[in-house]
Amino acid sequence: MNKLIIMLLFLSFFIFSKDSLERYYIKEFDFGKMLGTWYEIARKETMFENHLDYAKTKYILKDNGEVDIITTGFSTVKNRNIIIKGTGRKKYNEADNIFEAKFFALGYSDFIIIDYDRKDYKYMVIRGKNSDYFWILSRTSNLDESIVKKLIRLGEADGIDMKKLIRVKQD
Repeated sequence: MNKLIIMLLFLSFFIFSKDSLERYYIKEFDFGKMLGTWYEIARKETMFENHLDYAKTKYILKDNGEVDIITTGFSTVKNRNIIIKGTGRKKYNEADNIFEAKFFALGYSDFIIIDYDRKDYKYMVIRGKNSDYFWILSRTSNLDESIVKKLIRLGEADGIDMKKLIRVKQD
């Protein structure tokens, strides 16, 4: 009986641990239009962006298909400009809105673009595979407040704890 229970538990773990990112697939997302500079409008604080004002991130395509991710901003704790460098790559051929990124020689983490301006790519929302990461990004240093509120509601509906969301000082 114990072997049967253990086998059922193992089988259920295997079945339910299938990659949960499929629900986020956006087939029409154009990864190339994500390239360039994005201003952080709001984010959940992270250990590598703690107290970072005027934050913006640039995505630069490399010859090997990977993307350099360069975030710059002013650290109010260190009282100086800082640069955070990482590398990213598309995770799936079926969904260009899901990529994995690596910072500080740590392993790759999954990041998902859960919404974006489908016409002009003027804003996008990125979350981590877990709910620790969340960014609202814009091509300009400000974004219409009604759009920001809509994107915050989207994050809440997707299980992101918005109590830890901060608005990033840009101007």
